[in-house]
Amino acid sequence: MRQIKYKLLLSFLVLWMISIVTIIVYVNRYFEGYYQQELETIVQTIGRNASQALRFPLFHSDYNQMEKIVRPLVQKDFSYVIIFDHRLKSVAFVEDVGGLLKDLKYQKEHLSNNETVHQVKYNLRDFNEYHFPIKFVSDLEPSGCVVIGISAGLIKEKLDRVRNRIALVGIISFFISAALIYFFASLITAPLKKLSAGISNFSSGNYDQRVNVKSRDEVGELAQSFNQMAETISKQFKDIEKYSKELEIMVENRTEALVKTMQELNQKEKELLKKEKLEGLRNLVNSISHEINNPLTIIYGNLQFLKAKGTKEEIERRLPQIETSIERINNLLKDMMFFSSLREITMNSFSAAVVIDDLIKKNIPAKINVKVEDSINELIFANEIMMAMVFKNILDNSVQELEKASAANPEIQVELRKEKDKYHFVFRDNGPGAAQPEKVFEPFFTTHPEKRGLGLTYVSYIVDLHDGKIEARNLQPGFEIRLIIPKLI
Repeated sequence: MRQIKYKLLLSFLVLWMISIVTIIVYVNRYFEGYYQQELETIVQTIGRNASQALRFPLFHSDYNQMEKIVRPLVQKDFSYVIIFDHRLKSVAFVEDVGGLLKDLKYQKEHLSNNETVHQVKYNLRDFNEYHFPIKFVSDLEPSGCVVIGISAGLIKEKLDRVRNRIALVGIISFFISAALIYFFASLITAPLKKLSAGISNFSSGNYDQRVNVKSRDEVGELAQSFNQMAETISKQFKDIEKYSKELEIMVENRTEALVKTMQELNQKEKELLKKEKLEGLRNLVNSISHEINNPLTIIYGNLQFLKAKGTKEEIERRLPQIETSIERINNLLKDMMFFSSLREITMNSFSAAVVIDDLIKKNIPAKINVKVEDSINELIFANEIMMAMVFKNILDNSVQELEKASAANPEIQVELRKEKDKYHFVFRDNGPGAAQPEKVFEPFFTTHPEKRGLGLTYVSYIVDLHDGKIEARNLQPGFEIRLIIPKLI
């Protein structure tokens, strides 16, 4: 609030200085002309009256009477008054106010028929000298002359005195006004201080804070508005606290109910998962039973036939069928053992491009053209052995489809790229595709009845272990499998 006081004082000082300068300029312009005109009027009036009144005393050379007439007419602004007697060529009267006319003698140049004004110098000082001739008859030569001398700097001295008085009055009025302004500014800022302190306390959290300002001006209205606002906000905060407590109670009650519901849902989910696992296990067992039953039936039938008609030719003809069926059962059991061993995985860094390139060299026939586009250019973090099995199964599936279709220009395209924080592995071939691409990852689904197994099922399961995603779709023409594996490091 001190800044308000200082601003008021500074504003007053500026206005005061402007007023003083304006008054001084006005005095210089107005009073200078006014004093000059007034002084000349006085001089001319006194000079003319004196020249008329001194005709007879001068005619009789009665200098005493002349002095009695002239002395009362002398003004304080006159520097000197002289009466010359031209008949006797002498000085009849001298009133030397400033002691300037020592050894004054008669001067012939003062003889003049008309009123004149001369500029003279006495003791290095300039004077305006007014001459008024004394005539007995108007048409005769003057018998004497009244000379009134006035200092040329008189008006300037008067103006200087006026300016000094104005400055003195201005300085005194300045300090008095400054004190009054400071006093009234204190009266203005006192309620503002109260209002500022109240607002500060209110903003600090004291919502019961009110401001006691009883003035009937704008500050009082502002304080009243603040008190009304504070009352409204305080009431709102109390309502909020009340609602908050009620809300906490409601949340606690809802939380208890939600926890209970979640527990029930978890229990039902466990039961549902248990049912789904049992159903899945039942389907898997049925599928495995069916897959094992077919080769066993072949083996059993061939053995019964050989037992009844076990000729050498029949043994040589049926023995390969028995070996093939036993190999199918053996491969199926190996797949089941591997499938059951997938529990936990160990991650390591390796180059996917190197693994895929090695698999292509070892497993892809030369007649199939393979194109690999790698834009990853970094090591990926995953289980190298499992990912190699994934890549091998997908490539083997493409080779089988291409060989089955006997395509004229069989081709496999492999694309490796990184998008943000995920790796994309895309395998495409120009084979016939799958009749039901959405089922290729189901156990024992195949388009080759003689090669049924869990190959792509392994692929889906391993991708799930890596928190990834696998998709399959038909192209025009061809087939595509897309793997999306998250970047772990």
